[in-house]
Amino acid sequence: MKQIVLMAILLSTSSFSLAKMQTYTIVNGGGIDDTALTLKDAKNKEIHAYCMDQCGNWFKSSSEHEGVTLNTKYKGKKVLAEFSYENNNDRIAGPSADEKLYFIKKIKLLNK
Repeated sequence: MKQIVLMAILLSTSSFSLAKMQTYTIVNGGGIDDTALTLKDAKNKEIHAYCMDQCGNWFKSSSEHEGVTLNTKYKGKKVLAEFSYENNNDRIAGPSADEKLYFIKKIKLLNK
């Protein structure tokens, strides 16, 4: 029982800590059915988050597969971003509806 409570606290703390705008560096991105970015925070922690139409026109067609990849001019750029960590609810193709994923709620490019 203690483990369940501890896990619930950790998950809620994780979600809460990402509930404000923070600075990140874009590492990579792309997708086939759904676009996502890999972002790195100031502590070098990487977060893979789905764009949900928040990322803008930052992707180009991939020559390696049928999806899109991040336009190289955005790699290494700084952004302000806000995430949520919640159930997929069938928004993303592949993961189950009850699988928890990171979703970008807001994102703003800091340097162009």
